[in-house]
Amino acid sequence: MAGRPPIDGYLGDPDMDGVVTLEDAQLVTDASVGKVILTEEQIRRGDVTFMGVDARGRLDIVNALRIAQYVNGVIDTFPKPGEVVVLKKPGPSMQAILGWVALGGFVLWALTRGWGKKRRQGWLGRMK
Repeated sequence: MAGRPPIDGYLGDPDMDGVVTLEDAQLVTDASVGKVILTEEQIRRGDVTFMGVDARGRLDIVNALRIAQYVNGVIDTFPKPGEVVVLKKPGPSMQAILGWVALGGFVLWALTRGWGKKRRQGWLGRMK
């Protein structure tokens, strides 16, 4: 998959392959919901919001969104706290990516919290 170079040689590239791609966004999404555990170096590379980790030691899902925006050319850099971000108008592919990141994060969050299990049991009960 085509990608972009990491900012400052490392930012946005938590999988450490030298290119910022949607796989990096997916890795951060998975890490934000606890599906994978990142090393300290991967956290440093994936923390593009410069907010650090939360109380659980996980990166926020907003990092994945920013990485996807960067890969798709919606932003040209990762803004530091307090900087204003000017987004280019997202095209249909970017809208799909933003939906994928947001939906993927929510679905994984819901499933890991048991919400999905309860819902699936309810749906299965109605199907019988």
